[in-house]
Amino acid sequence: MFGRRKQLDEWGRKVEALREQIPVNQDLKSRLRAEFESPPVAPKRPILALVAVLTAAMALALWLGLGNREYGRMNPVLAADLKIINQVSLVDIASGSNMPPVIGNDHLYIPVAGQGTFSLPLQSSKQAGTKKITDSKILFSALSHDGKTAVYSNSKGIYLYDLDKRQTRTLIEGNDYDLFYEEPSWSADDQSLLITRKQIEWLEHGFNVKSLDIYAINCNGKNLRKIASGSQASYIPRSEDILFERDRKIIVKKPSGEEQVVDEGRFPAVSPDGLYIAYVKSIREEKKISETASVITDLSDVYICSVNNFADGRKLTANYPFRHTDEGEWAKGLNPANGKQTLVFGGMYDFYNPVWGTDSSTLYVLKGGNSENIPMRITRINLSPKTLAAEDTVARYLEAGISRDDDFARSLLTDPSGYFTVSNPHPVAYSITGSGEENGQTYVDAWRTVAYNADAYYVLHQIRLYLVKGKEGYKIERTAGREGRVQVFGREDGIYIREGDKEQEQLLLPVEGITPPGAKDMRRLSSLAYSPEKQLLLYTIQEIDSFTVIAHDLKQDKEVFSQQITDGESAVMDLSFDGSHQYAAIRYYGDSRQSVKLYDVQKKAFVKAPFLDTAMNAFWAGEKLLVEKTGAGGTTRWMYDPRTAMAVIGG
Repeated sequence: MFGRRKQLDEWGRKVEALREQIPVNQDLKSRLRAEFESPPVAPKRPILALVAVLTAAMALALWLGLGNREYGRMNPVLAADLKIINQVSLVDIASGSNMPPVIGNDHLYIPVAGQGTFSLPLQSSKQAGTKKITDSKILFSALSHDGKTAVYSNSKGIYLYDLDKRQTRTLIEGNDYDLFYEEPSWSADDQSLLITRKQIEWLEHGFNVKSLDIYAINCNGKNLRKIASGSQASYIPRSEDILFERDRKIIVKKPSGEEQVVDEGRFPAVSPDGLYIAYVKSIREEKKISETASVITDLSDVYICSVNNFADGRKLTANYPFRHTDEGEWAKGLNPANGKQTLVFGGMYDFYNPVWGTDSSTLYVLKGGNSENIPMRITRINLSPKTLAAEDTVARYLEAGISRDDDFARSLLTDPSGYFTVSNPHPVAYSITGSGEENGQTYVDAWRTVAYNADAYYVLHQIRLYLVKGKEGYKIERTAGREGRVQVFGREDGIYIREGDKEQEQLLLPVEGITPPGAKDMRRLSSLAYSPEKQLLLYTIQEIDSFTVIAHDLKQDKEVFSQQITDGESAVMDLSFDGSHQYAAIRYYGDSRQSVKLYDVQKKAFVKAPFLDTAMNAFWAGEKLLVEKTGAGGTTRWMYDPRTAMAVIGG
């Protein structure tokens, strides 16, 4: 009996140890422990009772560790179950730099080749904007966890930069000829870094890489030691494992020396909580179209997987082929005598250097377009275990079309084959007006407004978008126009309106004194906007070097506002009302720069909005304004709230 009791006690200690190691709800765990420690009511068979209690304890320990869980480090959601709830390009980098952003607790740091490092606040602020914080020689590669020290590299070596003191010290240097150190990454305690040592061999034309090796080095520049062969290394948080790339494979190396292949790919990055790995992988597929001809698509995309289960993963982005040639016409022109021939389509985009945000819900990635119209971009991807609501899905779709994130917009459609965007007339506003069900199918109603640049043409489209729901959430199946379509446009004698499908337009407001374009005394009708809800017409009269903004109350048939804009040689671009018809944005060119003025409908006046003084483009997303401004070596995108005067990068 006593030998059996000893065996059971040992079993109990093991169960207790197991319970302590599994992440649990601590409050519930304490209550359950108290219940288990209370005296039994009728201990007739103590050994069996103890066995039952220990068995229950083990089951509950496993349940507490594996069930009843909330999203977070203590409860990792499967990578395959994470949903993409938004994807927005924050920065267009005009210089074509392919350096990834660096994430701080409060700021996003953007290194731009030939210019320096810029900082952008991550939180909403009235003082939001870009700020250059270093010269062109200091381009941040990584930031210490305490946010005090940045590390950067160049052809000479790797250096540490104190953000407060603005001082640089050398970590390690190569010879600026055939030995280079690069790709620094901090340890969790900021006491050491992983770096890549690259040895090259110069040839008559170009060079070969002789070796790529990963080293660890203390932040004082001492104790350099080799870790593995490879590159792009980083520590996996809350472990001693190291993540890196070798021969286009993603690898995890354990302290024992064991190496595990995660997947094929490049640019591995581990989330700050140590739960997920992001990387870029290319998929190459071949389609045979004749005995001597085939078409290959080679598409790169961003993928993620779980650190503890590499098979648990998914693709995040939705790249598609850049079809620069009609494959049918190409095949017709082939000569079979020339043997097998292949046409290769790359992706519309190439992806590089994914970087996690401050947690595992945000990922930044460089996205370069293979079309001349698409620059290198810093794109933010937001992840969540929950799917988007129907109205939010439509909002993300409409916004993606504005920022030209066509891959994300297409991913929200059940059939993206017919998706395309146009430059003019261009969208200037949208607003979600409602949702519901029709014949069992979910729909969302919206107003979508378009206008021509510097022209008296403004159209409000009332649309209904029908959606279907799957594992990934809602997707838009089709879009139907509704009877609420309104066209407002100018002619020589005034402003006209055409509603719905009516062929005949009606004079909305006569305007006198209009003269032909180009004349010295030119007074032509230019950009305008119309609010059916407020029965308010906002229009402009363009003159040689200025324009006048006029608001006309159609109910009272009364002009309620008029102001001339004379900022240098001013020319109006477009006008638009927000979703609540409380504000209007006037986008124009003046004083050698683009700008936006904000008109308050209730106050019948322009209101001060310093953030918009240097705005290039503006588009209403409901009651907030999507704004593009110059900065960080290119164009930055912000979401501006006119009610609070607060702006945040990307929205």
